[in-house]
Amino acid sequence: MNYNILKPVLILLLVCSCTRQSTVRISGTYQETGKEKETVTLVYLYDIVEGEFRILDSIPLNGTQFSYSFEATRPQIYALGTDYPSCKLYVKPGDDLSIKMNGNYEIVSGNDKVHDHFRKWNELISETYKKAGFSQDDLNAKIKNVETSVFQLEQLIAAVPDNETYKAYFSKMASAELDGLYLKLWSDPRMMFPEFSKLPKQYKELYQPDKYQDLALSDCYFGSSLAKDYLRFALNYKHNFYAKRNYTDYDSIYIKELKRLGDNEIASKLALEELLNRRLYGEVFYEKEKLYAPLLITDKQKDEVQQYIKEQIEPYTAGVTAPSFTFIDDKGTEISLRDLKGKPVYIDVWATWCAPCKAEIPHLEKVYEAYKEDVQFVSVSVDKNKGAWENFITGSPHSWVQLYGGGEWHKKNKAFFDFYQIAGIPRFILIDKEGKLIMYDAYRPSNDKLIEKLNSIKG
Repeated sequence: MNYNILKPVLILLLVCSCTRQSTVRISGTYQETGKEKETVTLVYLYDIVEGEFRILDSIPLNGTQFSYSFEATRPQIYALGTDYPSCKLYVKPGDDLSIKMNGNYEIVSGNDKVHDHFRKWNELISETYKKAGFSQDDLNAKIKNVETSVFQLEQLIAAVPDNETYKAYFSKMASAELDGLYLKLWSDPRMMFPEFSKLPKQYKELYQPDKYQDLALSDCYFGSSLAKDYLRFALNYKHNFYAKRNYTDYDSIYIKELKRLGDNEIASKLALEELLNRRLYGEVFYEKEKLYAPLLITDKQKDEVQQYIKEQIEPYTAGVTAPSFTFIDDKGTEISLRDLKGKPVYIDVWATWCAPCKAEIPHLEKVYEAYKEDVQFVSVSVDKNKGAWENFITGSPHSWVQLYGGGEWHKKNKAFFDFYQIAGIPRFILIDKEGKLIMYDAYRPSNDKLIEKLNSIKG
């Protein structure tokens, strides 16, 4: 027998066999629930990128039927959905799954113990989030609301099917997802967190150095969200940052904890968010870029930073003419930027309801006392309620210029607020004695670098 003739045939059969073993086929039916805003024509397949679901492909519906095949090299989480990833699936190479989607989902065929176990987990944890209550509710009340569901989730962790690959993945993933649940319950949009001594028992040992080193958070669909909440928790309780509000230390602390997550993709994603989402400008941005740019790992991320510099940094560099403004003081007298010329002007945009703004006032008092002969200090309130501002400055008088820029005065000075893109406060601006920008986004009074900057322009 001529074995040389058979070699190509054997290789072809081997390749076909390997392809079949790695091909995943997902098919099924989609039934509208009546809640859709428009007729559904596509089902989306999601995979996990940088710790969150991203659309991998769209699958056209043929009536109510859909079918899709793709290659998978390892077990991984995917999801199906029409407007969000509602149907999460633990998929293994070679799986042939039939799915029935009708608000919830059901695996009709290919439903081994692993798939069923993962489906039950996701259904239960989704229900647990719904039971928690509102984000501003008392933390202990929220913990009480989910007590029974968490017990059931822990039972599912204990009852993981006897599949070594799935067991190794699920045990780590489920533990981290429970951390994510508790952190979501703890998280407060008002940034009002309990003292550590008053936290429920579930939080006492939640922070652990290098906790997620052996779990790739970028491969978990909740990884990005968990990382952000966990870092906020660490800043608050490990480093006591929100009590001290020492912004000089923020970046060194944040980067240290970011690296301890042990996941370069997550570190890169969150580093990019620190650079772009905080709306920083000028020197403040460039200093932060030096710290976070080394963490970026993709050309796309680096290009986004350069685009931000071109659009948001370069048009507002030092030497650009600062726009004028006209606000009123507590006596109703109009004061404009030209009235303040002759000295550099340090502007504080704030409001009485803003806790971080008020936390800067003691620091601003010290800076004012040290530089009042050389710099004009101005606080501009953007309170909608003028009375609240008047009551505050009457009850807590300060020697520097106090102006009102809320209500109709905010509208009258739209060009000022638009130019400085003031979407969050406090915001500080430094202008030279000729009305030119020194710092579009100046250092806060609590930052020692403000002293260095004022020393450099004094006189």
